[in-house]
Amino acid sequence: MILQQNGKLEEAIGLYMKSGRLVQLTKLIVDHFSTNSDQNQIISKDLVDKIIIDLERAEAYEEAGDLYQLPIIDNKQNALRSFTKAKAFSKAINLARVQFPDEVVTLESQYGEYLMNEMDDPSNAVNHFIEAGRTEKALEAAVMARQFDRAAEIASILDQIPTHYGKKIAEYYVQRDEIEPALEMYLNMSCVRDAVQLLNDRGQYARAFKIAKQLMSTDEAREMYEMIAKSYESNGKWKEAERIYIACGDVDAAISMYKNNREFDSMLKLVRQHHPGLLTETCIYLARELESEHLYKQAEQYYLMANEWQQAAQMYRNVSQWEDSYRVSRANGGASAAKQVAFHWAQTMSTPQEAVVDYALENNEFEFALSLIRNSSDLKHKLIDVQLKYAGWLENENLFNEAETMYVEAGKPKEAVVMYLHHNNFDDALRVATEYVQQEDEVVKDILTAQARYLFDEMKRYNDFDRIDRVESLLLRAGRIEMAVRLFRDSGLWDEAVHIAEQYAPHLLESLRRDMITSTTAHATSSTYPSISLQSSRVNSPRMMNQLDY
Repeated sequence: MILQQNGKLEEAIGLYMKSGRLVQLTKLIVDHFSTNSDQNQIISKDLVDKIIIDLERAEAYEEAGDLYQLPIIDNKQNALRSFTKAKAFSKAINLARVQFPDEVVTLESQYGEYLMNEMDDPSNAVNHFIEAGRTEKALEAAVMARQFDRAAEIASILDQIPTHYGKKIAEYYVQRDEIEPALEMYLNMSCVRDAVQLLNDRGQYARAFKIAKQLMSTDEAREMYEMIAKSYESNGKWKEAERIYIACGDVDAAISMYKNNREFDSMLKLVRQHHPGLLTETCIYLARELESEHLYKQAEQYYLMANEWQQAAQMYRNVSQWEDSYRVSRANGGASAAKQVAFHWAQTMSTPQEAVVDYALENNEFEFALSLIRNSSDLKHKLIDVQLKYAGWLENENLFNEAETMYVEAGKPKEAVVMYLHHNNFDDALRVATEYVQQEDEVVKDILTAQARYLFDEMKRYNDFDRIDRVESLLLRAGRIEMAVRLFRDSGLWDEAVHIAEQYAPHLLESLRRDMITSTTAHATSSTYPSISLQSSRVNSPRMMNQLDY
């Protein structure tokens, strides 16, 4: 390099040749020829020929090709051959474009193969295959490089797209949920089944079937659709299979599918939509099938759906499931139908009918028990007991009106009164006492007293005595005068207590006043200002507060 820079070219060439550095020597010569016009005087043709021979022996064909192109040698054919052997295709193609244009296509093809197979660079191979006119090979390279958008562009100019590569392009678009380009690719390859399957998978059943009918024969389309539907069906995707059957206009196939897979509700939904006139018949058919399989609860469901509750009740009777027969009859046919079942049930039992009644009570079948009693003179003595137990059960279920009716029918209206009192329903308690209780005066008094106590306790609880007059009125109506005096006295409501005593029980005044003095004295002793304490107790009285308002 130093010798070259100092213009000592011959010495530099000799040194490179002695050291065997042929590549560097070639570069020196090429650079010299490109920058000097008198190169022929310094570097001879024989020298260059000798260097070329040495380069070819060393298989440095690209450098040999560079020397073949020098004006002193000017052998373009050998230069092209050397570049090709060196797989320096860029140089070979550039040379061929000028000197051997007929060779360009072959070289572009070789360059593409080299990049794809030896350099594992299919991406850069694509353009060279296109330049070589090898469109299918360009498609292969684009797919290998996963340049699917470019691959789709290349495929669009092919008369026939190789299925293997076309499907990979379509699958790429499917993964990206780009349905239209995937569909176009399938159709361009005449892969109609794949196109139809794609649309079916995306729920576009009508469009899929339209394409199938356009591009396939009727028999082929139906056969294909049956295969697709069966595939969905075998994988338990019944809704998808149903949509396909319906898209083909084969509703009955969908109905049969649901029947065969025992999806009866879905089956009946289709029957209701497409064959409403057959719905009842279908329900009965299903019910009988299930009955024959001893699936009685499911059979009952479909008998009732067909409004054939009698058949459901009879089904249970046939297998001695009397409780279910009674339940179905009562729920759908009312008390009369239930009574008939109860009568037949009782006749089938080997145990005494009284034991049957006890069994019914244990299972809260009160109506059944009552039906037995009312249809048997031997059981009349149990009527009241059953009615009372029924009433108690109704009360626990908060069915108070029904419980009242049962208490009254049992001749125990006082129990209904107690029930209403227990739930602080004083109006209904008074109504029942007035209507049904003999010598109701005492009962009414007890109700009024209970209502007064409840109201007074509520006022004390919230420290709000606005309704004290109501309490007083209730106790007076009940004739509980002394109780009213004690109630107000014990609660420190002295004015109310004195007022009632003055009006209705003057014989209590003297003792009441002594109690009042004792109470106020005790308060005064504990207070620094007894007069204020006494005044405070009077002012706090509801009656005194009402007087102060004036």
